[in-house]
Amino acid sequence: MKFFAKILVGFSLSFLIMINLNEAGYASGKTTSVQNLQNELAKIEKQSDFSIFKPQQVPEEWSVVIKPQSKQHTSLLLLTYVNNQLKDDYMMVGIQQRKAGNEERNEKGKNVDINGNKATFQSWSDNKLGGVLSWIQEGTYIEIDSTKLNEKEMIILAKSMEKVNKKST
Repeated sequence: MKFFAKILVGFSLSFLIMINLNEAGYASGKTTSVQNLQNELAKIEKQSDFSIFKPQQVPEEWSVVIKPQSKQHTSLLLLTYVNNQLKDDYMMVGIQQRKAGNEERNEKGKNVDINGNKATFQSWSDNKLGGVLSWIQEGTYIEIDSTKLNEKEMIILAKSMEKVNKKST
């Protein structure tokens, strides 16, 4: 039952991200380019209680919507990567990060190694492309979900994740 609750939470967060794209400024062109992401995330990390990670291997045609914006204290960070070259169905991947707590590992998923950390990949139940990949890295719970990337692509993206501020603890 806990597994289904996690999937429901994942779908809910993805839905909220899609609904809030206009509020986040996507419609008015206020996405952050992948090249400018480092500075924005460094500002957010100063106001958070966890280390923030960002993927290093992201296509140039992608940009990112950041929730929350850097002005707010945050206990949850949502990065939504969108493909600027697509007119419809442009959300490529969502990455959720927060301070790790008592998360339970999903035993029904496939075990994967992400940078020396135990991760779990769970494909979507309706056999769609992608799924949910989650792990804890240096005290940060990270969850990646996508319906556009396959399992291998999601794992490559996850393995490219590096701390924004490499000096933080």
